[in-house]
Amino acid sequence: MSVPPPPRPVASPSTTPTVAPVFTSNNSAVAAATSAFDAYLRQIDAIFSAVAADPELMRSVASTTFAEEIIVFANRAREYGIHSEGHETFDGVSVVGIDEIAEGGVGVLVVDLCLDRSTSIFVDATGAVLEGPVDDPTRKNYVVSFDWKDPTNPGSVIVGSQTPLPGGTACG
Repeated sequence: MSVPPPPRPVASPSTTPTVAPVFTSNNSAVAAATSAFDAYLRQIDAIFSAVAADPELMRSVASTTFAEEIIVFANRAREYGIHSEGHETFDGVSVVGIDEIAEGGVGVLVVDLCLDRSTSIFVDATGAVLEGPVDDPTRKNYVVSFDWKDPTNPGSVIVGSQTPLPGGTACG
């Protein structure tokens, strides 16, 4: 008499919950990046303007580390009587990468964009316009990284970093 073979193993259902992606397409990722970067630029305009809003408001549109860098810079500019006039704009947003499960919710969305500073200037306390480097284009390509605004509840993004493309590449 032979012993029957043991039962075959059966795969059990996964206990790992599957989460639907927040960005269902590149278009939805571009829309999220555009909205977040627009809010960020409006805040930059506000804190560097002659009327100067509270720099602490950067914390609502930028990651903790990035907001801190901007706040320090804004406070230093105020000490020297420097303010901005006009507004920066942007266009040409394209997705470089999406990683919705990035550790700590950092760098979940990365885009290239063209930042246009042609209608924005910095002015010192005497009213003199502060000039940038002669070869620095007013329309320049940047890589912008976005983080989850609340890593425990992914959905909306804030600016995590903004870096010009190497070589100061001008955009069209």
